Amino acid sequence: LLEKTSEPDTASKVIDYLARHEKTVSNGAYHYHYALALQAAAKGDYARMAAECEVMSRPFVPCSDFESYYLLAQALLESGQLSRAVTLWEKLAATYTEDRLIESLGGIKVHYFLGRAYEESRWFDKAREQYEIFLAAWGATSPDLPPVVDARERLARLADKS
Repeated sequence: LLEKTSEPDTASKVIDYLARHEKTVSNGAYHYHYALALQAAAKGDYARMAAECEVMSRPFVPCSDFESYYLLAQALLESGQLSRAVTLWEKLAATYTEDRLIESLGGIKVHYFLGRAYEESRWFDKAREQYEIFLAAWGATSPDLPPVVDARERLARLADKS
């Protein structure tokens, strides 16, 4: 947020603080890598975001949860690593855990991002199915939200493709 609100110096200070203080915590510097991933995303550096998410999502990190893998899948998709992105989005779509329930909006948006990953992989039938699931789950709530508008537009463009 600080990076996006024209306060990159403050964002860097927070990251420096996390770098110094999280090494003494048992969470494996999760928040430090999380902050670096979000900073990279704000700058559009999805390859770096993916690398930081990989560190956050390692099995030995106690905070390896839905949100970590969600961010990693998003970074893989945005950086063009489609095969890995599809695999991870599919796993997230098939996972029904307390973490996914807590991240309920992210749990629904998994279908939007899986649709995008399928579409970019030219699996148009699968993409259509995921966009339909996403839009049905989202319902009439916030119809002007960017992912909802984008999913409707993508679904319309895919109507003639197979």
